[in-house]
Amino acid sequence: MLITEYEKRKTPRRDKSTGLFNGDVGDCLSLFIESLDNDKLKQRAEILLEHIADNVNQISSCNFEDGLAGLGFAIEWLAQNNFININTDEILEDIDDYLYKDVVFEKKSSIMLGDGLLGKGLFFYKRLQAKNPNQNRYRIICLNECLVLLSDELLNWFTNLEVGLLNKKILDFSSQEIITTAQSLIFFEKLFSSRLNTRSAERGIYIISSFLKRAFEDNEVYSQVNCIYLVHAYVNVAIKLNEKQWLNLARETYYRYLNAEHLENLNAQTNYINNYLSLIFKVDYKFKKTIGLSRLESALTSSLFKNEIAEIWLLN
Repeated sequence: MLITEYEKRKTPRRDKSTGLFNGDVGDCLSLFIESLDNDKLKQRAEILLEHIADNVNQISSCNFEDGLAGLGFAIEWLAQNNFININTDEILEDIDDYLYKDVVFEKKSSIMLGDGLLGKGLFFYKRLQAKNPNQNRYRIICLNECLVLLSDELLNWFTNLEVGLLNKKILDFSSQEIITTAQSLIFFEKLFSSRLNTRSAERGIYIISSFLKRAFEDNEVYSQVNCIYLVHAYVNVAIKLNEKQWLNLARETYYRYLNAEHLENLNAQTNYINNYLSLIFKVDYKFKKTIGLSRLESALTSSLFKNEIAEIWLLN
């Protein structure tokens, strides 16, 4: 289907958005991943990337979902995974500068991945993983400054005594707040393991994991289908930090989730997570094949890149 659609047209589609989640950037990323053994697909991916570059001035958003943060993340991801051979410090210089101004001078109204500080934080995190030659010290300082500002602000969204998210009971969380909490725990672990803003990252890991540990003790939490996102994040961080006690708790929590009989209500993403956790904990259960994922999610959950679902966080 993917090959046929792109073989049919000589030029990229022009009737859709440019964004990462549901636009040309996401399609381009998918094509590069799917082109590992297909030169024609790689050519299509390169044509689409050129089209995106030619029309970047039409992108007015700074967001991860449909704007510059998502585009910059995708280009950096492609370079770091050896799909394209470029110096991202040169290619992304203007995007760096534009997002720097946005972070420093604009007030954030959301912590969400798609349109908030979490997505921009992911962009700066990925940029700081770049391995370009002759890196500019001033640029690295600016990138790190933005990441510190964003991660400190993210931490405040959880810890603020008046409006902090963790002041609420888990049963009062919206579906999106559950997902964002899971994403934030993974994000703080990535910063901590990369030694970026470690003080805030360590505190973020501690407060969210402590909150989840208490939440998992309440049987009512398993009434929420999206609880599986929290278990997934808890497992992800436990493995990365080699926390055996956390992993044991996550195993018990996952078993309790299964006993809540949610398996008939899973969507494409929660079904994928369920499959992943069943392999981690060696659960003898045959889950349905994951269908309904977007093209980008399908590419990232392929056999070679199946761990990238946590890296790019399209768990929305």
